[in-house]
Amino acid sequence: MRKSDRVIDLWTNVLSHVSNLGHEKWTILEQVFIAALDMADDRLACDCLELLRAKFKKSSRVKRLFGMYLERNGRFDDAHTVYSQLLADDPTNTFVRKRMISILKAQRKNVEAIEELRQYLKIFMSDFEAWNELADMYLAEGDYKHAAFCMEEMLLSNPHNHLYCQRYAEIKYTEGGTDNLEQARAYFSQACRLCPTNLRSLYGLLLTCSALDHQTHRSGKSSLLSLKDRDESRQIEAKAINASGPDLYCTLQPTCSTAIPISGPELNYRLFKWARQQIQLIYRNSLVEHVPHLLSLKPPNESKSPGHSTCPTEDKVLCRANSCSTPSTSTACPLEKQVSEQSVVVNHRVEGTSFDE
Repeated sequence: MRKSDRVIDLWTNVLSHVSNLGHEKWTILEQVFIAALDMADDRLACDCLELLRAKFKKSSRVKRLFGMYLERNGRFDDAHTVYSQLLADDPTNTFVRKRMISILKAQRKNVEAIEELRQYLKIFMSDFEAWNELADMYLAEGDYKHAAFCMEEMLLSNPHNHLYCQRYAEIKYTEGGTDNLEQARAYFSQACRLCPTNLRSLYGLLLTCSALDHQTHRSGKSSLLSLKDRDESRQIEAKAINASGPDLYCTLQPTCSTAIPISGPELNYRLFKWARQQIQLIYRNSLVEHVPHLLSLKPPNESKSPGHSTCPTEDKVLCRANSCSTPSTSTACPLEKQVSEQSVVVNHRVEGTSFDE
């Protein structure tokens, strides 16, 4: 992420010593010019651009910066002319091609921008940032089928990136339908497998399993998510959440035997339960990790009076965060009440995702 305001502040501090930077000052001038465009500082942008054009009169890089300056001032036709001349000299200039696409986006010509980007990707197929941009543009137009295709190309580039799996699953979930939901469940599961603490993927897996269960319920089959826990293995999974250490991000595994094949609804049920318990575990660990910081804070304008009960020890508050003890609320300090209430909210929020239980 660019911090353009910080770049300009640093530039004003070193402006008197710019002659001591040597050849690096031209690279710095380019960075300051882009920062000035971000901050709408036309005067500084003009100063930097004039210095660069005086030094590099025939540089295509400086001409591209001039085109960006024209874009900033809304002169899109003039900028397009500059970029067209640069492409005539060098058709493989990827930066200029992307600037031409950005002009179409700035003019809100999304269909033309998509077509231009498709033509770009026919030449530069390994530009996965462009595939990601094309997926965003398809999503903005509501074309989920082609957006999913773009994400498939990105998955081929890096199949171990959990964010790619997550985004592809979200697109399939949005498309709807049993087949798409099953694909979404598979890719949400893969994203959770690659990064077990990814809450977005866990919630996505939770919602996908719930949507599949409702479709099964409407088709006349039994809804497994509406059944109560009846075996000891699921009770052991619930106890494992409280038994895990607060400083460890443990991952729970759904209890299933590989010797016995699991049906689709049963697999859906177990993935739903696993995702819900994993979310509970992450929230609880996060809450307990922040308890020492909360204990170090003092309530403002708090005066001690005779007979006022003291705040419980750190161990006692940690115990409250893990729902291991229930001290009397009449003697609890405000900090202890806050930690306890947050723990109750987390449990209620996650357990409330089971629609029929």
